[in-house]
Amino acid sequence: MLRVLYLSALVVLFAACGGGETANTGDGHNHDHAHHDGHDHSHDGHDHSHDGHDHSHDGHDHGHSHEAPKGDGVHFGVKEIDAEGAMPMADVVAKLEAADGLEDVEIGSGESAIKVKGFTTKVEGQVSEICRSAGCWFTFADDNGKELFFNMKEHKGVPTDCKGKTLVVEGTAYQLVTSIEELKAEKKESGATEEELAAITEPKKEYKFIAEGVYLKK
Repeated sequence: MLRVLYLSALVVLFAACGGGETANTGDGHNHDHAHHDGHDHSHDGHDHSHDGHDHSHDGHDHGHSHEAPKGDGVHFGVKEIDAEGAMPMADVVAKLEAADGLEDVEIGSGESAIKVKGFTTKVEGQVSEICRSAGCWFTFADDNGKELFFNMKEHKGVPTDCKGKTLVVEGTAYQLVTSIEELKAEKKESGATEEELAAITEPKKEYKFIAEGVYLKK
């Protein structure tokens, strides 16, 4: 139920990233990247609706105005960071999966706010997808189909030509879990057959990141 409230709020944030960009983020969903923490999505928690739902990447593509990237062309976000001490994406995902040393993190605000488990960290990786309208969300992906989805805090952005480039990002990583019951309810609403519903046997795990500072490695 918390996830449903969360995703409903994210839909409101869907318009500004504009353009109906659609990307497959490796989790089997087609995300409508006209949206976004949790992101994050919240974008600050904006993140998108999933599993077949066209996402606003958990809310990413907000109905808010996004600020164009400013500064020295290397540092972006609400704080300036460097590359020192950054973890690889695989280590961040492994820590989230193991629930090792995680804290309660509140994502979103008001009635749509939810509490998840996460931790503050710095991660380095290569951009696999990005919001082409404002650079307000982007993803890292590994060879096993796992994805780490980033929402920029306070509607900041990174250059929209960052796909394929290496970024170091500091902020809060968290895991969003959708239960089997919620997945079946979502599928049922979209007209899934009994056979399709019976095939849902595991919860869905998504890995999100609220990005406060970004460093573009040259």
